[in-house]
Order: sequence, then structure tokens, then C-alpha cells
Amino acid sequence: VKAWKDIVSTVHNKNGIIALQLWHMGRQAHSDVTGESIVSASNIALQGEVTTNKGIKKPYETPKSPSESEIADIVNDYANAAVNGIKKAGFDCIEI
Repeated sequence: VKAWKDIVSTVHNKNGIIALQLWHMGRQAHSDVTGESIVSASNIALQGEVTTNKGIKKPYETPKSPSESEIADIVNDYANAAVNGIKKAGFDCIEI
């Protein structure tokens, strides 16, 4: 949050407005980037390849469908991120 607060303050000091966009990568993500298993609404992989954070092309992974408790955790993570964005970092708005 600290790094974003500094950026947001810089934008505000120039009379700018700044928004925070939160989004879930779902089946577009790759575990080489996230370090975690991929979850999505279904367990159907995208066709083709994704470029990892090391610039290596790899096939899309087959995601797992989240359980109800995992969905609740994801919703909670978004709520916390939104609160942190507005109340702690000072963003003007949030797009989910």
C-alpha cells in the first residue's frame, strides 16, 4: 500500500485523478507467474500459449474450479483490496 500511496499522492499533487483496476486473471494466468494454482469459473483451459514473467511461452494450464469457500475468500480479497485502495492508498475510484 505504501508504494501506491506515494504514486497516488504524486498524481493528486498534479491535480490528477487516479483509479485502481482490480481483476482476476482466471484461466489466462499461469502458475509460473502467480506461484499458485490457477482457478477459474470452469476447468477448461484456453487454447494456445501464455508468456510467463520470464518471457518463456508455455501452454495455458487447466484451471481448477474453486470451491464455495474459495470463492468466498476471493470475494473477501477483493473487498480488502478495494478498502486498501480507497482508504489507505487514496485512489479516487476502483474498477472491479
